[in-house]
Amino acid sequence: MKDYEQKRNSFYQSKLLFNKQAYVERTSQSGRSQNFFLESKSCERWMDELDPLDAKNPINRNSPLLIFVFDLHNEIGSDTFKLLPTTDYELSSANVPTLPTFNNIQENLHFISATNVSFNPNTYALSQGDYSSSLGGALLRQAELALSIAIVDEFYSYDKVVLDGLKRLTLKVGKTSISANYDHIVNLMNLIKWMYDDRVRTRKKLFNERLTLEINESITLLEALRSHINTAFEQARERYNFVILDRKDAYIKELKDLLKDLRAQSDLYSLKIRNLLNNFLRDVLATSVLIGFTIFTKFSDNIGLDKHKLLNYVFGGLSAYFILSILFQAAVDITDLIITNKELIYWKRASKELISEKEFNLHYNSSLKSRKRSIRILYPLIALLYVVISILCLLYPGFLNGLKINSP
Repeated sequence: MKDYEQKRNSFYQSKLLFNKQAYVERTSQSGRSQNFFLESKSCERWMDELDPLDAKNPINRNSPLLIFVFDLHNEIGSDTFKLLPTTDYELSSANVPTLPTFNNIQENLHFISATNVSFNPNTYALSQGDYSSSLGGALLRQAELALSIAIVDEFYSYDKVVLDGLKRLTLKVGKTSISANYDHIVNLMNLIKWMYDDRVRTRKKLFNERLTLEINESITLLEALRSHINTAFEQARERYNFVILDRKDAYIKELKDLLKDLRAQSDLYSLKIRNLLNNFLRDVLATSVLIGFTIFTKFSDNIGLDKHKLLNYVFGGLSAYFILSILFQAAVDITDLIITNKELIYWKRASKELISEKEFNLHYNSSLKSRKRSIRILYPLIALLYVVISILCLLYPGFLNGLKINSP
């Protein structure tokens, strides 16, 4: 104020500094952050200093974000980041492809960076508009940087990114004062949408193979994409169709092999039950013959079956035979099933290339579920019959002795 009193015209030579933090904090409480600039030049300088990949970038940190620019005449930006005029504006949705999230990109792109990288690609999915102004060019540069990074395989810094195609190239990202046109941003959006829509590794590999075939390490990533994105993208899509057809045939063959192995495993379960049942019927038949023989000869004086101890030994041994038989059969069968089951899972997981783990488990469980249920019910039931026959063998000498006492 003293300076103003001493020199009345000093007001026109002064600078007014606005602290917009309170305004930003107050508007962010509504779920949509807002800010403003009095001049496009100031907004452009602010934007040029931002790193679109930095997690601390206010555009990435405050999302969605609206920025009002006093001398801007038309709306530009995306659904989550818009630059708006202060009057006569209307918030509209961007008619652009929905791009993958940063988590999707992070699953297929190795970030080895000293800075904390985090950004939302959809923030830079710019809607159609008039980007001919200097501020529009700054926004296009930010979008080009962010979207171009999504196609690389490894990111270290803006001075080092890796494309793993037909040859492994290490490039600089590159920065240019000449902004890309909006059509190039649309091409980048369409490429990223296609690349991350399905079979990301296959599609990214196909595109980077075509791109690395055309370039060398003397040019930057931005220059490579500006020159070759259309050709490489078109060729990658054409090759993808052939690759998928070949992989589909290989997938059908692999699925047939899997189902064949599952059928063999299923037959093994039923074979164990049939073998156990056959062995049980054979043992019951042999026991019936022995019991019939002892009943037939119990009145014969030549056969010494009246010797009670000998009879106990014979049928006691037969009882032990039934118990040992079921124990040994159960041990062998159960061990066999467990080992073959583990071998099936190990070899199919080791050899499968096209069948996902989820699909493999689905076929495996649906094929063997009923077989496992039947063996869990029938096998213990037959084993129980073995135990019952064993007990009857122990009781038979007493029963036979009772018949002899009661006979005339």
